[in-house]
Amino acid sequence: IMEDANMVSLKEQIPKNGLDLDLFYEIALQIILGIKDIHKHEVIHKDIHPGNILLNMKTPKVQIIDFSTASRTSKDFQLDQPIK
Repeated sequence: IMEDANMVSLKEQIPKNGLDLDLFYEIALQIILGIKDIHKHEVIHKDIHPGNILLNMKTPKVQIIDFSTASRTSKDFQLDQPIK
């Protein structure tokens, strides 16, 4: 995996007065689509926070990092079944 030198954590990139609303929506949509893709591959990240989301403000491209606590989901797991 190649690193993009222009990527900075979302935590470092958010100004004190917040983000422009259009930029916020663009970043939020990319985060949602990234999590959707992760879940599609039967992985749960378990540690999503602004420090684990990299952002390139020039593009703006989002990348989710740090899968050290991630786990695979079970195909047999059903939300309507009690956890044993």
